[in-house]
Amino acid sequence: MVSLTAVHGVGIAMQTGGIQVLETVTPYFLARCCIRTADDFRALVRMLTAMVLILAPFAIIETVTGRNIYLELASSLYQTIDVADKDPRWGLRRVQLFFDHPILTGVCFGSLVALTHMVLGRELTFARRWLTTSGVGLMAALSLSSGPLGGVVIQIALMSWNRIFRRIKSRWIILFSIISLIMLAIQLLAKRPLINILLSYAFEPESAFFRTLIWDYGTQSVANHIWFGVGMGPWDRPSWMPPSIDMFWLYNAIIYGLPGGLFMFGAFAAALLAVIAARIVDPRHNDYRTAYLISMASFLLTGWAVHFWNGTYVLFLFLLGSGIWICDKPEVSAPLGTPDADGLTRQPLSARARRVDPKRVPTDRRPRRLGDRQPIERGRIS
Repeated sequence: MVSLTAVHGVGIAMQTGGIQVLETVTPYFLARCCIRTADDFRALVRMLTAMVLILAPFAIIETVTGRNIYLELASSLYQTIDVADKDPRWGLRRVQLFFDHPILTGVCFGSLVALTHMVLGRELTFARRWLTTSGVGLMAALSLSSGPLGGVVIQIALMSWNRIFRRIKSRWIILFSIISLIMLAIQLLAKRPLINILLSYAFEPESAFFRTLIWDYGTQSVANHIWFGVGMGPWDRPSWMPPSIDMFWLYNAIIYGLPGGLFMFGAFAAALLAVIAARIVDPRHNDYRTAYLISMASFLLTGWAVHFWNGTYVLFLFLLGSGIWICDKPEVSAPLGTPDADGLTRQPLSARARRVDPKRVPTDRRPRRLGDRQPIERGRIS
């Protein structure tokens, strides 16, 4: 809102900026308020996975026949978004469903692969676990977009690394060190910049070419409007270049200035670093944390080739906030001397008494509950 006020005035800032604030703050804090425990987190993943699998018949019909049955049915009840007219790839239509663009379908569905496999699948049989994960991955693949597919591949690679080297505590430090060395070597020895090499694996060379131009001209636009960005006005680019900015992490810096871009990326990084630094003893919580971080890694990767807007932007921030419960301290038992639900007061037991198995003690020799009026005789507990 500060950036829009500086560029356009208070009126635009209150309208456009106010909506942007609501779309940013509401999903994050909604997740922080509602997802407070591991059970809440698993219930969320179960609900999202079920939604994806329920939509599978609509997606298959759309990719084979070219008709978006979901939007056709929904448009008979209320006003819906327009059907995205995109050229087919490999003879198949790129699945849109209810998203604004097929690439957003892949981003949203693809971000759930690690969560489905490591959170929901943790309590499923081997066959059901892989069948469910494969179903979610297939739904992401039906978008036929290189960005979301790259996010799915990254998740599979990270889960494989975690599984293969699970006995090595410093496996993630080793992985990040290897990746850093590879990136440094590419940057020093390769003839092309690193981002050009990564974008060259897109389905369409034209799409990769324009994303390279977005990076080149976008960073120059940020330098030209470093503090408050360009707002809702045109950003600095050639007249023949499309106005879309297909890079989420660069978009905020172009529109709202470098501080806005740094704040968004900083909030994302701060959440992940807090979760990484949390001390966890429960293996279940540790698996949930790994799944959450791998899912966020897919958003980190796809954010350099895709812009998140509308429902995808809301889902991204909701999922970002849904894993912060991991940083909360685990619940501890009530301190000694605190009355419990029966009105009895908890007292410390000796080490010898704690080793007693009540089932092995005869009924007439079992100690009475603390709080009974008849005192327990010394020496009766053996």
